[in-house]
Amino acid sequence: MTLGLEMTDLAHALAYGERLFSALREGLTDVAHVKALVERLGPHAPAFPEVRFCKGGVLPIVDEVTNRFLVEEFKADRHAAFRSLRCEGFANLSECYQLGGDRTGFSGSPWNRTKQPLSKCGTRAGSTANPDFCVRHNGDPSLRLVGEVKYSAKTRQSASIIAGVVAELRYYMAILSDPDYGTDWGHDFGFGVIYCAGGDAPRRSRLILDNWESDGIMIASFDHP
Repeated sequence: MTLGLEMTDLAHALAYGERLFSALREGLTDVAHVKALVERLGPHAPAFPEVRFCKGGVLPIVDEVTNRFLVEEFKADRHAAFRSLRCEGFANLSECYQLGGDRTGFSGSPWNRTKQPLSKCGTRAGSTANPDFCVRHNGDPSLRLVGEVKYSAKTRQSASIIAGVVAELRYYMAILSDPDYGTDWGHDFGFGVIYCAGGDAPRRSRLILDNWESDGIMIASFDHP
């Protein structure tokens, strides 16, 4: 939730989400390509294939789509678009994908250092919040979203994962912005990416909008047909 900031127009949010999903579908349907990418980036995060998928597969697409959307639709300048992009591990993204052109990289971390009453899993008090990525473009119009990515090397179906991603996005969206702490945290909608890499068939891609009207959450699901 944004506090004291212009709310994202949900028509703009939906248009952005549909454009992002279209680009993800084009880039991630070939499961052999995705598996090879995750394998190739093994040295970057040896114990965390989900991190490698996020930083090598999802974030370059988020980067490119966001830059183009903000420049073309919102008439933002390149610097403003770059400043809006935040992700975990932003400093070494160049190890995971090539920067240049419409891929500017991410300008900082999405981390909210304010201690929360509960963690996103509901088991720890005093946790901070650090989603996988976000876009925080302020102004008129604004675009403020939080994103979460899940990758499973063996799972074939996404049905059992969707509820958890929705819950995590709800958690992040419910946290208020905290200007007194020096952060511009605050998100008006959520975008989840679920990739089930089990099996060899091309992925079935779906933009799930079951929680759009109620929560402002979209889920891009890629699983075995």
